[in-house]
Amino acid sequence: MENPLAPSRLAERRRAWSVPRGDGDACGIEPQAHRQHGPAWERPADFTRRAALATVGIALLGPAHGAPELAGLQLRGEGRFRYFGLSIYDARLWSAEPLDAATWASQPLTLELQYQRALVGREIAKRSLAEMRRQAAIPDAQAQAWLQEMEAAFPDVRAGDRISGQHEPGAAARFFFNGQPRRRIADAQFARLFFGIWLSPQTSEPALREQLLGGSANKR
Repeated sequence: MENPLAPSRLAERRRAWSVPRGDGDACGIEPQAHRQHGPAWERPADFTRRAALATVGIALLGPAHGAPELAGLQLRGEGRFRYFGLSIYDARLWSAEPLDAATWASQPLTLELQYQRALVGREIAKRSLAEMRRQAAIPDAQAQAWLQEMEAAFPDVRAGDRISGQHEPGAAARFFFNGQPRRRIADAQFARLFFGIWLSPQTSEPALREQLLGGSANKR
């Protein structure tokens, strides 16, 4: 009877189960798979197909992955808002067509705010209302109604969270939180004053407005 531990048999077993360095267990591939199919670098056509599929997958994800409200839009401008030196959020302005600073209120656009620190949603709503009142007189009853709408639209945020607002000219403002629909406020005046916080000439942050609107901001 042949000795299973004979040197010749041991050598055959080592060859059958050997895996080149850099492959095998580290990649989650059993040695049996290598005996049947061979290591990946011995199959250039298969490797090319895998790489092509990976590239297609990345392309399908696209820049709007996780941000469906930005699908089909182009970035027009961006800037960081700071308060007494503290970074509060990064603002980005998106649209399908180029924006004009003089006529932005009649154009569809999306404003994305990515927060750099934790904030309470109720305080975001209160601050937004105060900034809206810089542009126009708002009766107390209307202000209270809008405040309630914004408190429902804006959750508490942490660093990395995003609140996006879509401007529907002459109709409404639609809000998203981390890409998920949050609330639609069907009031054209509210929409104009809300986005005017950043885009109107009466903004408290003219430098940020210029960054968002680019050179057209100087044309007002």
